Amino acid sequence: MIRNIFILLLLFRISFSQEYCAGDTISQAHQDQLFDVCYPCDTCDPWKLSQYTGDILVLDLSASWCSPCYSSIDFMDNLESYWSDQNPHVKFVTALADIGEPYTCTQWGQAGTPGSPTIVEDDGTLFNWFTDSNGQYPSYVVIDHEMRVRAKPSSMLINSNTNACDVIPSDMTDADCVNDIISQLLVECGSGCSSGSCSDDSACNTGDNTDCIYPDENHNCCGECIADIDCLGVCGGDATEVECEQECGVCLTCINVPGDYATVQAGIDAAEDGDTVLVDQGTYYENLIIEKTITLASRAILECPDQLASWVGYEDKYYVANKNIALTVLDGSHATNGDDLQSVILIMSPGDDCITPEIFGFTITGGEGTIVMVEEENEQGEMEEVPKKKGAGFLSADALPAFH
Repeated sequence: MIRNIFILLLLFRISFSQEYCAGDTISQAHQDQLFDVCYPCDTCDPWKLSQYTGDILVLDLSASWCSPCYSSIDFMDNLESYWSDQNPHVKFVTALADIGEPYTCTQWGQAGTPGSPTIVEDDGTLFNWFTDSNGQYPSYVVIDHEMRVRAKPSSMLINSNTNACDVIPSDMTDADCVNDIISQLLVECGSGCSSGSCSDDSACNTGDNTDCIYPDENHNCCGECIADIDCLGVCGGDATEVECEQECGVCLTCINVPGDYATVQAGIDAAEDGDTVLVDQGTYYENLIIEKTITLASRAILECPDQLASWVGYEDKYYVANKNIALTVLDGSHATNGDDLQSVILIMSPGDDCITPEIFGFTITGGEGTIVMVEEENEQGEMEEVPKKKGAGFLSADALPAFH
């Protein structure tokens, strides 16, 4: 039986190199290097940077295990949609690393607007070429029409990266966000990217020698919401309290921990397929085993979208800002299932089933991994099975879990 093993990785790369800094032109060999496209189709022609010569390219460097990356999918899709209406010479591409740990390329693509953006498989090459000085996921790079790296912003909405390799201040004047950077590069591109100049005072780029660019309703030119956000997370929305109460905050059928059961594992054992095990804030020293299709969640799952939208913050590095996520901790350091089963969460399908549990809103720490048999080449050049510990955070065998 083939086993699908997913390993929880750290939110950053310990070692990395920066092949290109702001102001560098990408070599022709690297422009022409081919990468496999995995979304919206896995039979598409290979992708290369040089096909975007003459356009402005925003490259999103993400990894399938990176929670801030996953949470930004909707915003990235909305940004691509916005620019597709504004100027056809602005392109967005996601370079996804560590595919299948846990999300497949298709799952990543379908988590946002179906069909966009193009996702290419990154074996670490693009990350090492273009990552910013923080050296962590997500990273972003903006490349101009002449295939020069122009900026590596810290996020889409605000840029706090000031390292010389990330931005040249005299080169990017008044560029506070990605939209500002794109607007400046369109001006530099000139008639190759635009058909005229903008004289409309209501436009974001009035006075520029390029087509007018307008903000979306209720948003500023950087894409930030400037209206009240209703309780369903809609910028400028008018949802009523009754509508919001119907959508969030109550779970009458949940199995509660520690209200109904003292331990998380006891709640899991009592659950049936389709049930939700709801865990209150606290630290739970357990190594969990899930063998059914359930939802295991902290109380973050009950929060309205406007509350949950700000679960992560950024101040020189990403941090968890949501209290339900930060303070509901699954700690696997006590080896409650013995030395061989020290993953914080072990997910296994019984028999020939393929379970699809969802895990939502936890801080996961302290695991050392589960013993599995893996094939390795010995000193004689022969393949043999040897025991290895895998999946310190979680390990999944013959299952398709979703982590949020």
